[in-house]
Amino acid sequence: MKAKIFTLLISLFFISIARAQLKIGQKYQGGILVYEKNGHGLVAAPKDLGIFILMEAGSACENLVLNGFSDWRLPSKEELSMLYRHREEIGGFVNGAYWSSNYNNMRVTDWILNFPTGEFFEWDFLNALHVRAVRSFSPPPLPTKKLPEPPPSKEVSITSSGSGKTLEDAKQAALRSSTEQAFGAFISSKIEIFNDQVVADQMASVSSGNIKSYEVLNKSQLPDSSWGVTLKTIVSVDKLTSFVKAKGIVIEIKGNMFVSNIEQQLLNEQGEIKAVSKMVELLHEPMQISFDYIISRNREPLFTNNYAKIPLHIAAITNKNIDFCANYCINTLAALSLSSEEVISYQSSNKAVFPVVIEYNGVAKTFYLRKQSSINALNTLTRNWEFYTRLFTVQYGMDELNYIDGDSPFRDGLSGSSVHLRNFTDEYMGMIHFFSSYNYFNNNVETINFLTTGQKAAGFSWYHNVELSERQMPEYKVKPRGVVSQFKHGGFLVTSTLEVKHWHGPITHPRLSIQKVGLVAAFTDLGTNAMDWNSAKSACDELILNGYSDWHLPSKEELEVLHLNLHKKGVGGFKNSYYWSSTESGEDDGEWWIWDFQYAQPHCEHKSYKNYVRCVRTFLP
Repeated sequence: MKAKIFTLLISLFFISIARAQLKIGQKYQGGILVYEKNGHGLVAAPKDLGIFILMEAGSACENLVLNGFSDWRLPSKEELSMLYRHREEIGGFVNGAYWSSNYNNMRVTDWILNFPTGEFFEWDFLNALHVRAVRSFSPPPLPTKKLPEPPPSKEVSITSSGSGKTLEDAKQAALRSSTEQAFGAFISSKIEIFNDQVVADQMASVSSGNIKSYEVLNKSQLPDSSWGVTLKTIVSVDKLTSFVKAKGIVIEIKGNMFVSNIEQQLLNEQGEIKAVSKMVELLHEPMQISFDYIISRNREPLFTNNYAKIPLHIAAITNKNIDFCANYCINTLAALSLSSEEVISYQSSNKAVFPVVIEYNGVAKTFYLRKQSSINALNTLTRNWEFYTRLFTVQYGMDELNYIDGDSPFRDGLSGSSVHLRNFTDEYMGMIHFFSSYNYFNNNVETINFLTTGQKAAGFSWYHNVELSERQMPEYKVKPRGVVSQFKHGGFLVTSTLEVKHWHGPITHPRLSIQKVGLVAAFTDLGTNAMDWNSAKSACDELILNGYSDWHLPSKEELEVLHLNLHKKGVGGFKNSYYWSSTESGEDDGEWWIWDFQYAQPHCEHKSYKNYVRCVRTFLP
């Protein structure tokens, strides 16, 4: 025993002497020594690996096997600075820029060091720069007993959103969404257990053990005093399975329950779509009350006989609600956005990344989403912008002018005469603020331009024709209309009084009954592209959206109501194109009715043709 201790002391003595003799620039641990302290340090490869874009630079370092070592990597910003300070001792550097491994989290850029000057800059990932690999070293560890490896993870991380009258209600809704997503990914059951509110809430409680932990990524109180939250939740899949089995519910496991990176990635993508959709739902009503209005006469009236043409101008000015909407959107997207490392991982796997720029209060922030469906949901919000800005009523005497539809925005409800609103491009007459833009020349980046409180969002000018008695001029007042379009029962409310016909009794003596139901439309079109009729029908029947699974392809009559009550008012982000109905033409085999949303008329078309799809569902008022 004494001999072993003596041998160990002698070894440590010689190691300490060797360390004392170390100096920067000598060969050591497979490379050139950069620094060493107490047996820990850094060495650099003897020469550059070449010129690479950032993604290839990291791979080149990680794949390097040199002098018996395979743990080479790209240097950090601080380590690259040390390489620059000791460039003469290390040797082999050129007068050029070198990559570091430090990403900028808000943009697809990376810190680089310019070796001629020693200055750091941010540089785009896709530029090719010089690369010098480094590796860290440590004293050899003392032998320890090898512990058994832990079992594979049975936990998933899910980002979800929820809303409620109180903050706790909103959190509970988000936790319930997390357990639903985890359940749907790994477990199947013939019983719709989430229809039971009590069981669903028990499953989503932290005390049940199904929810291991959660982090609040975003919480905000809406203008109507309700709450919206976004959570990052850790769900235990095996605990969830045991919980459901304890309820006596027969289930099936989808594959194994061990969570792979690919399965986690799919959950993140599904969670992102749900969270963005929830955000659009929550912002729909606050956006409608984000404007105050100022009315003025912008020129002298024109008189003809007993009539006068009164020139009027209304300016839509943003109020504090627009700041709430902007911040809620930014905070939600920040919680969902891919990190710089995840962007590189997606790109290296040839998966698309969808950048979104939010400009607000003089600052532009870029977020990276995973799915085109998330962009489609955001487009629903931006396409409603003109509708949001036009929600005002003009009062004069006992009469009112109200916005009716996109073709004839105002109508004098008492006299029957109409006036037509126009948007002009010069500042004096007013204009519509460009709420969103799409840059095809900059990687197809979607940009949303939020205003702040007190800015002009739109201007509307028109002539109002009035009959004069004793040439007395009417007094005009303008006021906001408030919330006129609701998001409820899973979608945009179309109507609460849709009449549905039911036939009863034998064919020889049928009886007709009429039932009034409500109709809602999904917040966005189904899919990115148009599809044939069979695909459209199946996709609507299989759709599960916002907690509802009873969506269907609208009938010809339902499509007409969608056009009148949503599209013509600028709500819903519909395209000026053709949409499938579930109504067969009855004339030619294989033909079904479609609705032309641009020219407001129905047509028949063979089911093999491709048209757009908007799912609907009905509910009992």
